[in-house]
Amino acid sequence: MPLAASLPALLPLLLSVPAIPTSSGVPGRALEREGNLALDAPAALPEDGPTTASDAGDSEFRAYWKNGLRLETRDKRVKLTFGGRFHNDWTWQRADDGPGEIGSVDEFEDGVQFRRARIEMGGQFDGWIDWYAAYDFADAGIAEFRDAYLAYRRPGYRIRLGQFKQPFSLEWQTSSNAITFMERGFLNQTIVRRGTGVMVHSDGSNERMTWGIGWFREGDDQSLDESAGEYTFTGRVTGAPHLTNGGESVVHLGGGASFRGQDEAAIRLQFEQGLADPSIDTGATPLMVEDGLLLGLEAAWKDGPLSAQAEVITQRFRADTGRDPEEIAWYAFLSWFVTPGDERTYDTSWGRFGKVAPARPLGQDGGRGAVELALRVSSVSFENVATLPQSSDALHAVTLGVNWYQTYNARLMFNYVVGEQDELRGLYQALGVRLQLFF
Repeated sequence: MPLAASLPALLPLLLSVPAIPTSSGVPGRALEREGNLALDAPAALPEDGPTTASDAGDSEFRAYWKNGLRLETRDKRVKLTFGGRFHNDWTWQRADDGPGEIGSVDEFEDGVQFRRARIEMGGQFDGWIDWYAAYDFADAGIAEFRDAYLAYRRPGYRIRLGQFKQPFSLEWQTSSNAITFMERGFLNQTIVRRGTGVMVHSDGSNERMTWGIGWFREGDDQSLDESAGEYTFTGRVTGAPHLTNGGESVVHLGGGASFRGQDEAAIRLQFEQGLADPSIDTGATPLMVEDGLLLGLEAAWKDGPLSAQAEVITQRFRADTGRDPEEIAWYAFLSWFVTPGDERTYDTSWGRFGKVAPARPLGQDGGRGAVELALRVSSVSFENVATLPQSSDALHAVTLGVNWYQTYNARLMFNYVVGEQDELRGLYQALGVRLQLFF
């Protein structure tokens, strides 16, 4: 395609702009946080801080701990970070299984799994080239990269090359270590997810606005699979019309769009619990389409310990024959920290929410950590999907969540999910517990 062929010629022009000078001689502002690893350049180390094996020369590394192991040369030209995340889930689930009920179509079994088990690495070279890689061991017998990319920091914008999250959806951009519930809402099962490609995005210097646009070759990290070799153009923009004290109080608004060139699409959706079987599944008969257009809106409000968040998407595919398949999905949730001084954090550099640091961590000065209560309602529905094996084409769910943040790096999550499926009687119910550790 013409645009794809022109990308190699554009990259040298994008990268030819000189770096931003700073008083320290290190160009620009460090890369925004990605995954667990905060790649931001750390503040100057105190005189009585971390020690080094040798004080001879700027090329010697010094090591220190800041929510993960970090290494940097004394001249700060090379920085390395090492981390990981481990999410161990326990699930008890059931569904009414009489004639015409949910459990008569799908089998729901109790179980234990590692939802995520990742080793992560990142770093920076010469103050303007960043890299990040995350390797996941959670799938039985399969280990694979989740993210692996290089990023170049230019004046006013950034360029990212490799495999990474496409710029779409507030909940998707929020790290799995920081999402309020064990699983994201229905809409995040069918939107664009990760892809291999190139993205240009804002540098984080404007606290009230972010943007990103990219060209990707899709992978299989999604529940609406695309045929191999197809391409996607995805973009997102966010704004914070109200923002005080770096995010203590914030109103967040945003939107995204994605054009997906594809030949076929297969739909698989499950209730919002990791061990639930797919309840909507086109099976071995995918949708035969020419392309698809995905649109999304997002909004959030936060004021101290209280917050609210909502998103809605619409997705339409141009069918080869017959009527065009369509999807509408949405969620909305409320969150409240009952412990004094605790709240969600807002990341102004990427227009998303960050990880929670308890005001009184467990075991420190008699602290008991932070406790959060949350309630979510979500729904997804399809129209004109003739390949679904049954007439039911919509899922609805309510999730009650309790999160205990013991420290910045450890969290215990409890979710109770109640769901229903159109055209089927009865309820799906699940109790989920997650032990979460990251560094």
